[in-house]
Amino acid sequence: MCGIIGYIGFECEKNLYEGLKKLEYRGYDSSGMTTNRDGKFNTYKSIGRVENLSNKIIFNNKNGIGIAHTRWATHGNVTLQNAHPHFSEDEKIAIVHNGIIENYIDLKEKLISQGVKFYGESDTEVIAKHFKKDISLEKFKSVIDKLKGTYAILAISCNSDKIFFAKNKSPLYIALDKETVMFSSDISCFFGKFDKFYTLEDGEYGFADKNSIIFYKNSKKISKQCNEIKSKLCISSKGRFKHFMLKEIFESKKVGNNILKYIQTSKVTKLINDILKNDIEKIYLIGCGSAYNAGLIGKRFFRLYGYDADCILASEFEHENIFINNKTLCIFISQSGETYDTLKVLDLCKTKGGICLGITNVEYSTLSQKSDYLLSLNAGVEKAVASTKAYLAQVVMCCLLAIKMKYLSYDNYILDNKNYDIYKRFGKEYYNLDINLNESNLKEIAEFISCFKYVFYIGKGVDYDIALEGSLKLKEISYIFSLALPCLELKHGTLALIDENTVTIAICSEQNLIDKIISSSQEIKARGGKVILLTICDIEEQYNKNFDRIIKVSSSGKLNFLNIIISLQKIAYYVATIKCNNPDMPKNLAKSVTVE
Repeated sequence: MCGIIGYIGFECEKNLYEGLKKLEYRGYDSSGMTTNRDGKFNTYKSIGRVENLSNKIIFNNKNGIGIAHTRWATHGNVTLQNAHPHFSEDEKIAIVHNGIIENYIDLKEKLISQGVKFYGESDTEVIAKHFKKDISLEKFKSVIDKLKGTYAILAISCNSDKIFFAKNKSPLYIALDKETVMFSSDISCFFGKFDKFYTLEDGEYGFADKNSIIFYKNSKKISKQCNEIKSKLCISSKGRFKHFMLKEIFESKKVGNNILKYIQTSKVTKLINDILKNDIEKIYLIGCGSAYNAGLIGKRFFRLYGYDADCILASEFEHENIFINNKTLCIFISQSGETYDTLKVLDLCKTKGGICLGITNVEYSTLSQKSDYLLSLNAGVEKAVASTKAYLAQVVMCCLLAIKMKYLSYDNYILDNKNYDIYKRFGKEYYNLDINLNESNLKEIAEFISCFKYVFYIGKGVDYDIALEGSLKLKEISYIFSLALPCLELKHGTLALIDENTVTIAICSEQNLIDKIISSSQEIKARGGKVILLTICDIEEQYNKNFDRIIKVSSSGKLNFLNIIISLQKIAYYVATIKCNNPDMPKNLAKSVTVE
């Protein structure tokens, strides 16, 4: 989940540093940079945020070549020794790497037996130690052929004006213009500098100098088509907000309405009709983290409208012995489109003939390229590690997709008068989202929650799915232990944990379920626990005593739970800020999970 960047051109250090700042969402345990001028390496490393590196760098406006890295630690502690770039034993070759080398221990032991000495614990150092004195394409290829795992690699030599590159299951992009070359894990680094870029595919490698990029695959030189950088892609700033997370929560209304318009376009109608021609018999929604939680809600809507649907964690998919054929629709959900576990399942489903539909916020991502069909969230850049507007976009997209698939499926049947009436109005009542970003009393609730060490979330039906995401948001950025479970499961074990040191957030978006929530709340109160009710439902006054706080949230229309989702995000945000945490960059986490 690290970020790598390479640069050939003027103001090398400046451009590398600016690129690292844009890639910091991929990891901020440490950062480092190595530049080559006149055959001499200059290396700078620091622990923590990329800004810690700025005071160490000697900036030079002359022509230069360099590579840089921002780290999310996988192998080895967070130390300067383990920070990238890593070097050959003679320190003539420097390498940065994003991914995991699975066979690094075997490679390291073999090198040690040959007398090679190591200074750190990183798997990347093993790659660097395979080189001496200089680097050639042949030598570079021989080394990457030894590697098992995932990687995007950049390598430079103090005796060369080239950057060597290789890619396997970790993202890497390249841009070239007027004697300037840039490599990056994310094309956001190219904004404002380049108009076009290349997307590397798995197994591709080569080298670049200031005038050209040479691509190879399977030991043969290849040509590649470049992609245009769309003008609508822009760098995100916090504006009037203190943190990106809060800004992105407040962008949810616009995002939801954009999807509402998008799902009604002829482009999406054609896409869905093409999918329906396959006589879909089974639907799987697949994702990790927040994307998985969004898929759980989507599953309920697909089932509601007559589809046989399940939602599976991508990391567990291969262990479920799931049957897939050409009538199986596999829906892959990922904010970045680079989630390794999700992409691994995508490859598996394609080999079995499944129909693969990607739902992602990044149109140029690996998921976008590999899917048979693509629905773009168009939520804009999401910088905060904890997903908010992109998660809400995934929820809205999955729900409206289920509705529209059922709506369009009527085209395949001869309609009697009753069905024709359904056909005329099907789904239209959902095309009105009333997203409210100004729910009151949430800061006061956050103050109350922040005093507890243990927080539970309960709900029933779709509210349980929402509870899972609310719990995830809280633990991600506040570091408070939280657990979500169906409300009626409390008595099957978890009630043993309830006492005066716990607070439970009860969620209810359906009036017919309020009695179940009240009953569970009574069980909690009887054990000394505190209960906060977050609801859009009406509560009879005599039941108010069952809750320590009641937050009445406005309905957002037929998708009536959206404002509850947003309220839970804001509560988590306020708790994090009360505890003086940075909600944009929580400890131990990174935005794009590109390792297994």
